[in-house]
Amino acid sequence: MTIRADQDAGPNSGFWCATGFSPAELLFLPEMRQTLSFLGSLPGDTRPFVRIHYLLNLVTGMRTATGVAYDWSLLDEALDTLVERGLRPMFELMGNPSNLFTDFDELGQVKSWRDLVTALAARYAARFGRNEVTAWLFETWNEPDLPFWSWGEPGLANYYDACRAGLDAVDPALRLGGPATARTLSSTFRAFLAHCDAGTNILTGAAGGRLDFISVHEKGVRESAEDLTPRPLRMIARELQAVDYVRAHHPRFADLPFVNDEADPQLGWDTPHTWRARPTYAALIAKIADQHRRHLSEARRVDARVVNDNGFLGRWGHRTLFAYFGPRTFPGGQAGHRTDLAAVKATRQASAEPFALVKKPALAVLELMGLLGPRLCSVASDPPLAPDHDGVGMMATTWPGAGEGLSRIAVLVYGSPDRIWSSGEKCLRVGFEGLAPGDYAVAAFRLDDAHGCAFDLWDDWEAPDQLDADQFAALRAAQEAGLLGAVEHVRLESGGSLVREVVVPLPSVTLLLAERRSARLAGAPTNVTAARQPGPSPREDVLLTWRPDPSDRVQLFDVLFGPSAAGPFERVNPVPLLSAAFLHARAPGGGVYHIEARHLDGPPSRSGPLAF
Repeated sequence: MTIRADQDAGPNSGFWCATGFSPAELLFLPEMRQTLSFLGSLPGDTRPFVRIHYLLNLVTGMRTATGVAYDWSLLDEALDTLVERGLRPMFELMGNPSNLFTDFDELGQVKSWRDLVTALAARYAARFGRNEVTAWLFETWNEPDLPFWSWGEPGLANYYDACRAGLDAVDPALRLGGPATARTLSSTFRAFLAHCDAGTNILTGAAGGRLDFISVHEKGVRESAEDLTPRPLRMIARELQAVDYVRAHHPRFADLPFVNDEADPQLGWDTPHTWRARPTYAALIAKIADQHRRHLSEARRVDARVVNDNGFLGRWGHRTLFAYFGPRTFPGGQAGHRTDLAAVKATRQASAEPFALVKKPALAVLELMGLLGPRLCSVASDPPLAPDHDGVGMMATTWPGAGEGLSRIAVLVYGSPDRIWSSGEKCLRVGFEGLAPGDYAVAAFRLDDAHGCAFDLWDDWEAPDQLDADQFAALRAAQEAGLLGAVEHVRLESGGSLVREVVVPLPSVTLLLAERRSARLAGAPTNVTAARQPGPSPREDVLLTWRPDPSDRVQLFDVLFGPSAAGPFERVNPVPLLSAAFLHARAPGGGVYHIEARHLDGPPSRSGPLAF
């Protein structure tokens, strides 16, 4: 294989950096807040989107002589939970405050919904600022072609008109899309597009309206207790049916972003599948992103985005980013769900149940993908790669250097056969060409059975439900993407190339990095925070987060802990960290933390002390 770093192949927009879960009341649980702290600490410049059902069920309302008075306090807290962690809502305008809305064919209720959306947009533009809220995505009610929606296709059209008018009344830059339908080319999907294109607006009488993106839900395979073959290419094929329908029947919308915002390998978040705990899922996530890039963005010029709907809370086999250990059970968020605000408030006031979370490869692969660069580059292979046949593919990216030529290249290689239990390996000979001459640091990170797979360790212990503090520490030591060997130092002369042999296990994800060495040190992390978590006794869990110094270079982090400002300090993370978050299990009591940041090839810079 030859990767030409100097041949630009277009932008790499991080179009996969999003997740979702249901229901909204999970935002008040410490388990979800810990999950979101890690999600908001991923490397890279892209801020993840989080798509959540039933947000508007957190709002209560009371009709008065002059309209409706709303209590926004719970929704305020829920959105603070996201924004404070560097996350952006993909805000489904879904939920029914105090069940006030019963008929979207009735003009008075349509106007009342418009006023609700206006009040919502104005409130959060004032709370978070215009620049923040215009970066969000607003979306219609989830899956209105299923029983989530109760008011029919005409009601959906009226509801959309009200949502659009409510957002526009505050700021026309606010983006709204839909219809987030579950069935391929359902009548609801077709009716929604027809209304947005040329239908009569119930509020203005005008024909047609504005749509900012089109969203659908297509999965790799149906829900089943069996480990069915995911077949993400069939997901792609069904998406392309929708794309072709839009281009044929609604060409005005042909260039809109096209979002599959539940692009999961298998339907059903809470039907357990052990492959979700293993590198199999990480490799599928990488492959699905790459297939969207190749088959939609490049082959069909579609502005394609994907969301892996895996932000739920659950155990090893659930569609989650962490494995949960603790006494809770979590709701499925199905069509019959009803938010119990009394229970939400009681949960917030109760003492938190002890719990522990262990990172799964589904989160670790987002760390590796976050280290990809902003530009794609040319890849040639002899014989050609066949990722849709044998599951081995790659995304090669670069960073333009500041007047120095290309300063860094990052290549994500995945081994992801569709059949869940396939195994084996493939050997690639990879040549990097077109890099500027100079000294380079070369490294590789890996997710496979031996790197970043804590599940196998738990399985070796005969799958205990109760673990002690040392066992949790061992799982967390095994959860990180592993560095394959030592960082190499290589000098490239003008016109030279760098060649490496890469063994690709099936399944696996490998990130290859080559970065020009520099005398400039990594900047010291700032905004270091610590918070006690209700972890398993006799130790306490301390969640540390920090803000990395802005940089276009790879940064690795270490957490140092000592009994006092005078030290001595020891590194408490078992391997270098890629994200700006760490959970420290320690003996109860005080101490002092420093966070160190370093590039692949340089000495560290240390943050100021944090006593905690």
